[in-house]
Amino acid sequence: MMTKQEELIGSHPKSGIFNYWIKCTDTSCSTCKTHRMLEELASDDNVVEVIGKWLIDHHLSEGKKFRLNTKKRILEKYDFEEYAKNMELFPVTDKTRKGNLAEVVLCEYLQETSGAENYVYRLHFNPNIDQSMKGDDVLLFKVDKEIEVYVGESKFRKTSSKASIKSVSENYGSELTLPISLTFVADRLFDVGNIDIAGKLFDLNDSLYKNTENVVNVGFIMSDNNIGTRVEKHMDSKNSKFILISMGLTQPEILIEKSYTKAKNLVSGDKYGL
Repeated sequence: MMTKQEELIGSHPKSGIFNYWIKCTDTSCSTCKTHRMLEELASDDNVVEVIGKWLIDHHLSEGKKFRLNTKKRILEKYDFEEYAKNMELFPVTDKTRKGNLAEVVLCEYLQETSGAENYVYRLHFNPNIDQSMKGDDVLLFKVDKEIEVYVGESKFRKTSSKASIKSVSENYGSELTLPISLTFVADRLFDVGNIDIAGKLFDLNDSLYKNTENVVNVGFIMSDNNIGTRVEKHMDSKNSKFILISMGLTQPEILIEKSYTKAKNLVSGDKYGL
């Protein structure tokens, strides 16, 4: 029998990096709590390298990749490494780095569990890489006869607390929240010639307020090892289509630092194809 968590976002991966990195517990649900608890199993170079590659995919637009490839062809190895390190490829501001990484992990996780697709890397369009971007943190779609929509909000908290849980539940806890970035995604798809999917999303935007059956709200908190227990104690939601995912890590700040360092090293080296 499927859990409510599986009904909303699918099952935890049975293989791949998420299966290797974290274990999953779909806790007992109530009228005010639907919670998936993720707990760290491993924290090693394998995990860091995968996250580093995700950071590259989500931050580097095709234009930046083209620029890097051009420079790589004309510069000596040492000169290119220095060039890549000095480019503004990733945020420097601590808050933005943490927020972006949590957003990236949620996006990758939901794609694995739900089978939904991230059609647009929204961070490619951030005009200021060191500021958080407006709009939905994560917006994924499953396009079939009907379109399923997954709207996600992510948070990073160094130390878990009741307040950190309330901060995620503020938007989604009381009632179903519809996406605010749907036309942004549709416009970007139209720009690159994906007319079919763009048209479906434009149509969806026109009708979504009438039919919200296929919308799921997902909250995500990446924090310390106590976050899962705190969610169990403090989550309070009236939104039946809202699931809160907690990810408890032993040293979350160290993982973030290592992941951004790995991303920068991969870009400046030869291991990651741009």
